[in-house]
Amino acid sequence: MYCIKEDYNHRSRYSHFDDMINTDGWQKEVYLEAVKLLGEYETVADIGCGSGYKLVKFFGDIEAFTGYEIQPTLNKLRDKYPNHSWEESNFDVPLYRYDMVICADVIEHVLDPDMLINYLKTSGARTYVLSTPDRALVYGGQHDGPPRNSTHIREWTYDEFGQYLRQHFSNVQQSITNTAQATQMAVCRT
Repeated sequence: MYCIKEDYNHRSRYSHFDDMINTDGWQKEVYLEAVKLLGEYETVADIGCGSGYKLVKFFGDIEAFTGYEIQPTLNKLRDKYPNHSWEESNFDVPLYRYDMVICADVIEHVLDPDMLINYLKTSGARTYVLSTPDRALVYGGQHDGPPRNSTHIREWTYDEFGQYLRQHFSNVQQSITNTAQATQMAVCRT
């Protein structure tokens, strides 16, 4: 399922992760890579932006960025950063149009990753920057799940994640961006 080995044990229930206390201790390099691409684009969305800290820090100088989150985090973002644009992430409502979409360490938290990917693609973006933990790096080899992190539904190995994304995007460039944190990132272009 989702290009993950057949005997992997996925979680079947969602558990919310409140990211409001975090700054840029995780996925910083994902946002730095997105910043490098920024010259090509005018509008940016961050789906599952968590605390919003990285989005504001790295993209705060551009007017056309929007952070997407679910409640109760969405209200916290609006209170903390009232001068920025925050929208509710809802798979049933298409995204506005964006040139680039960031989705850093979100896919492992959702019950149906296909719904997430299809939601991201409603933006019509030319580039998508996605990241998720590499299961093999997290556990130092083979792991049959469920993930140690109780808010993760599933985790992909590098090869599985690449295979999964190639089902949805025609051009996928994948890399390990932080070995210590087991972060794998993919830049997908349409």
